[in-house]
Amino acid sequence: TILKSTFIPDTNTFNAIVFINHSRLTFLRLKSPMQLVEDLDIKPLLGEAIFNEIKLEMVKKTPSAKVSAILPYIQKALAYLATALLMEESGADLTDKGLYFESTSSENNLTTNKQPAENERINFLAKRNKGIGMNYLERLKSYLIVNATDWPTYSGQTGNALRRNN
Repeated sequence: TILKSTFIPDTNTFNAIVFINHSRLTFLRLKSPMQLVEDLDIKPLLGEAIFNEIKLEMVKKTPSAKVSAILPYIQKALAYLATALLMEESGADLTDKGLYFESTSSENNLTTNKQPAENERINFLAKRNKGIGMNYLERLKSYLIVNATDWPTYSGQTGNALRRNN
């Protein structure tokens, strides 16, 4: 599945950041959380002009060098924040099989026991991924400040769509 309109267009790109075992279904389940993160975290951070410029460039066969350079910063924040949301909403877990929705334990060599992942583990991993995602958002801000000549319309505002200072 290729989602050209998102910062993470396919399963392989996502899997290179957060292991989802190349699962197309997991990637599709992440579509809504990725859109939420784009709307509520990425777009307010970048500002309308930069956000639109990157979106227009990234669908080209060969995006500009400055867009290619900034995309990994956006993608890493997006992947970790989206997986945190999905884990909180669905009870997904990160296992050796990737982002997984039930835990499997082998009681003996002949029987496996499938059950929902434990809430404690889900909460820990969701909090962990959210923290990593927020750190990547900070790195994105720093990148924009350091590369101000490439991104002159960056305002330096760190606001989030849900956190307004009125």
